[in-house]
Amino acid sequence: MRVALINPRFRLPIDTRTTAHLGLAYLGAVSERRGDEVVIFDADVEKVPVSEWVLEYRPDVVGITANTPQVKQAWRTARAIKEVYDCPIVLGGPHVSVLPEESLEKPYVDIVARGEGEETWTEICATIEKYRQEHAEFSTAELMSPAQAVFQSMLGISFKTADGRIHNNPDRTPIADLDSLPWPAYHLFKMD
Repeated sequence: MRVALINPRFRLPIDTRTTAHLGLAYLGAVSERRGDEVVIFDADVEKVPVSEWVLEYRPDVVGITANTPQVKQAWRTARAIKEVYDCPIVLGGPHVSVLPEESLEKPYVDIVARGEGEETWTEICATIEKYRQEHAEFSTAELMSPAQAVFQSMLGISFKTADGRIHNNPDRTPIADLDSLPWPAYHLFKMD
């Protein structure tokens, strides 16, 4: 499966970033362990607009991180993708974990992964992959149809069905053994 992970542009008056995004590096690692083809689009260093990039890469799912100073950029990024390409868009990170409904009210956000994302992201990807294998024609609207109920029992997510209803599933238990996680996939970042 083709996985895209996105770090939206971080617009602060000073550059406070010293390393690549650790959360995305872990999500990239668990996706690679699953066997996915993974690309990280870091808007702070990429030269092309995300809308052009997504049309070239054509991912099966997009994950976008969002802390509080970045959340509006995450929404803009999700909108730019949905305007040109149909795929499920998942937001994760501290801000959306606390306020999932705020993001799900946006028409271009489908799922919010709350809390630790590694196990949740793996399950989201496996669910989308299985759905795509079972359906010759794919659309995010069909995937998110209330009749499909593919995300109904998944822990640690909030999601919006195609009829606009927001669902908040129970929390996922935190990972007990952090050593079970693969080493962060820093090789997926451009280190210019």
